[in-house]
Amino acid sequence: MALYRLEAKIFSREKRGRSVVAASAYRSGSRIHDDKQNRDYDYKRRTKGVIESVVLCPENSPEWTANPALLWNRVEAGEKRVDAQLAREFVLAVPPELDAKAQFELAVGWA
Repeated sequence: MALYRLEAKIFSREKRGRSVVAASAYRSGSRIHDDKQNRDYDYKRRTKGVIESVVLCPENSPEWTANPALLWNRVEAGEKRVDAQLAREFVLAVPPELDAKAQFELAVGWA
């Protein structure tokens, strides 16, 4: 019997000045420069758990929203409050019986 799980998390600055740019780089296994902190977050060597990374955007959204570096740096710059909610993360458990590609496609279809 397959078990399903969905968890929603909010990324905010109120705890230890978290950076949504750093979170994006970690989750995607990529390198992104944080303009606000003038710091590079490099997680290219992180291979465990990263099958593929994609930014899903609405149809009529500007082209820059598909670029994670531009998107998350603009989010950081646009929110001024200390307790700002910058992003939401959804953790979706998919059936382990599926191969990695099918799991990814299922998650993207759900999103």
